[in-house]
Amino acid sequence: MDEKGFVEGVRRYMSQLREEKRYSSAKSYQDALNSFIKYSGTENISYSDINKANLHRYEAYLLEKGCMCNTVSTYMRRIRCVYNKAIEDGDAEYIPGLFQGVFTGVESKRKKSLSLENQHKLMTVKVESEVLRETQLVVCLLFQYAGMSFVDFAHLKERNIKNGILDYNRQKTGTLNTHFHPRDGILQFRAILEITGRPQAIYSLF
Repeated sequence: MDEKGFVEGVRRYMSQLREEKRYSSAKSYQDALNSFIKYSGTENISYSDINKANLHRYEAYLLEKGCMCNTVSTYMRRIRCVYNKAIEDGDAEYIPGLFQGVFTGVESKRKKSLSLENQHKLMTVKVESEVLRETQLVVCLLFQYAGMSFVDFAHLKERNIKNGILDYNRQKTGTLNTHFHPRDGILQFRAILEITGRPQAIYSLF
């Protein structure tokens, strides 16, 4: 098998993700690849190097470097995905339970949500700066759009809003999302554009 097979396999898959405009996912695979190359000390990594003993050593290496468990899991799942694709293509050997014993789950210890009191304060507190006011309005909109990520918000176009319906594809996954566009959202959208000096760009949406 090609001594660089694994590295080339990751890069091919990243190219596919970029063609699908899944740039965040491609970046995640690039991070995992960079980490595994640094651990290996070479780009000459064959699929035979992806074995149980090496995966356990890699996990220990990441933990020793201070990586969080979720980072370890992300890197392992990226490696597993590319390895599984290689099995399908006949480039790698199927090894039962190859990734058993290394962490591929999700660890959640910290509470990430804001209390209702803090949410209300964040959205209503009076701010003096126009920049902060714009940021506050954006936060309100993202909340009304069912927790839309900022990168999705930043990529909205005129064609995404028609007849009070907001349709957009997530930048990370390409998944289609549909929401009713609230009246308050229209007003906040207009307020944002008034602050930034681009009001005509928003009026054409409604």
